[in-house]
Amino acid sequence: MENTTSERLFLDIHAIQTVPPANINRDDTGSPKTAQFGGVTRARVSSQCWKHAMRKSFPEDKLGVRTKRALDLFYEHLGDLDENRKYELLFLLESLGFAVKISASDDKGESEKIIIDSVFMWCSNNIKAFINFYLKEKEQITPLAEKYHQEIKEELANPNSNKKRWRKLSKKEKKLQLKLSQDLATKLKDNNSLDINLFGRMLAGNEDLMTDASAQVAHAISTHAIEDEFDFFTAVDEKTIEGQTGAGMIGTIEYNSSTLYRYANIGLHNLHSQLHNKKDVIDSAQLFVDAFVKSMPTGKINSFAHQTLPQAIIVSLRDDRPVNMITAFEKPIKSENGYAAPSIVKLFEEYGKYDKILDKPRFTEYLLLDDFNVANIGGNAAHSLNDLIVDLGAAISSNLKEQREELLEN
Repeated sequence: MENTTSERLFLDIHAIQTVPPANINRDDTGSPKTAQFGGVTRARVSSQCWKHAMRKSFPEDKLGVRTKRALDLFYEHLGDLDENRKYELLFLLESLGFAVKISASDDKGESEKIIIDSVFMWCSNNIKAFINFYLKEKEQITPLAEKYHQEIKEELANPNSNKKRWRKLSKKEKKLQLKLSQDLATKLKDNNSLDINLFGRMLAGNEDLMTDASAQVAHAISTHAIEDEFDFFTAVDEKTIEGQTGAGMIGTIEYNSSTLYRYANIGLHNLHSQLHNKKDVIDSAQLFVDAFVKSMPTGKINSFAHQTLPQAIIVSLRDDRPVNMITAFEKPIKSENGYAAPSIVKLFEEYGKYDKILDKPRFTEYLLLDDFNVANIGGNAAHSLNDLIVDLGAAISSNLKEQREELLEN
């Protein structure tokens, strides 16, 4: 039996957060990232940057590792690999769609240089599933991997030889190879860590190993126009010769300060299709909200110590579609007395406008760090982040309907 849900349910998370002078997320020139929006330049922090910060705040057992060094992960579980076992694992990886490049080493071609040129997100469950599958199916894998190894040897001995992969496998062996790769892909997809389920995973060579993200994180942008500034700094040489003047080093750091609008959502029904358990969905959503609120990207953080938290947080559950409220700030906020308060007021004013198009949210709750004169958005005010997260869990439990579905045996 398997738990499923047929109803759509989305979690929206909105936040207003002020950041002091900082260079959180740089472009290729070292400048803080920006965006044109509403006819003016805004500060911007990319979604990838903030997702990375969120991932790093997850518990270790909820995380995967993004790497090209898959063999190193297998070494940790299997110990040193002999030549045969190494090529059996490479055979499986290339069968799955990983780009495996093998060339003669610089040491007179006596050994091979192996490059797995595919970045992939692995978690401990994936690695265990891969190794368990390999050990269980080793009897079928070994003869196929031997022919694979022979192909590699021929290519290394004669660079002009036929490099078409799997040329030594018969039709029957190719069918077996396909079945092995499909079965292994299924096991890898069914054993993902939380960050893989939330943020997705892809492998260009095999769609079966792709995991659609159940969460979306928007680029954070300022609610107002900004202008970048430069910090000129000097470093004193403390061992200068007497009478010598001048700095040991001089330089500049570009920065800006801003009040950011941040937004993310989770398709809770999608997350349920990955986890198959309501409690796990609730725990994951609560962890996501906690990480969204408390995380901070660390770009130039030692120089600026931009350790701030949101001043306003709103969470909602919707059954039709998620909504990014950035439209509240298409007209940039203008103020000579701070941007946070008018930004928070504007966000709450925007919230009710979408009732003209969408159904009212099934649940809304918010947390404010100060007394702001905000519009009534039909939700309750939480006293703390912990209260908001607990209340959200109860609301998800009430609104995410489960049904049990019998699994068909193949």
